[in-house]
Amino acid sequence: MSTIAITGASGYLGARLCEALAARGDRRVIGIDLVAPRRPISNVLHLRFDLCDPGLADLLRAQGVRAVAHFAALFDPIPDRRAALRANVESARRLLEAAELAEVDHLLIASSTMVYGAHPDSPPRLRECDPLRGNREFAHAADMVEVDRFAADFALRHPGTRVAVIRPCVVLGPHATHYLARMFQQPVLPLPAGADPSWQFLHEDDLTEACRIILEGRREGTWNLVGRGTLRLSECAARLGIGVTRWPPKALAPAWRIAWKLGIPFSEAPPTMLPFFRWPWVADGSRAAGELGFNPRLGTAETFESFLKTFA
Repeated sequence: MSTIAITGASGYLGARLCEALAARGDRRVIGIDLVAPRRPISNVLHLRFDLCDPGLADLLRAQGVRAVAHFAALFDPIPDRRAALRANVESARRLLEAAELAEVDHLLIASSTMVYGAHPDSPPRLRECDPLRGNREFAHAADMVEVDRFAADFALRHPGTRVAVIRPCVVLGPHATHYLARMFQQPVLPLPAGADPSWQFLHEDDLTEACRIILEGRREGTWNLVGRGTLRLSECAARLGIGVTRWPPKALAPAWRIAWKLGIPFSEAPPTMLPFFRWPWVADGSRAAGELGFNPRLGTAETFESFLKTFA
């Protein structure tokens, strides 16, 4: 029986993938995370380990790991930039180094559609071949660009290792607790005046299904993973039954920054994410459909509705 290691196994997406793969029972699943899981998952061996610590290659080798799904990242923004870089960028770099030493032959690296950035000149549908213009001021997007590029460079230098990169849009579902999920639970959604961008949502179960397809098929490549259709932020607010406040962009940015610094519940998103509330960043999921046969069970609107039921 082959062994797969899932990093970030105690996090939102890593835990969902652990559950999905362990339930199938056709491979040994190891969860690696710096923190213990909120609850144990049957048939998953949880190991508490910092990816940046020495000995990662030895751990992978000792456990007979042949495939790694990398989901270890700080999705929720934190003020400590150095800590975020260590958790997001340095951990990915160390993992790739360890995978090389341990002769892991299949890697799945989680990135994000945020790597394309949100810009006024973005194409209607961003494709995998489009440049990675993640807004550098928004730390998470900048970090995912670095991780994405690490993976691409590793694949070029190690043609014998199959490397898959997934770029999911915002993932929601019954277990979503990240800052964007919490943002939609605020009483008011602040938006820039004159802007109402479309967002995409992917259900957490559809994400794990895409990962299963990639891992079981030992697929290599890069794919956007998005739900069908889009929702404008004003539509999201209407479905939530919350208010929308419109701010001139020049006023919204400093107000948001002050609220973020003081910890005032103005928005769960950091002020540097403002471009994603102002400009388009809709990704094209046709490559995943054509190459992987991946067709999300739920579209964007259905995913959002399933998320709403968790706190209705």
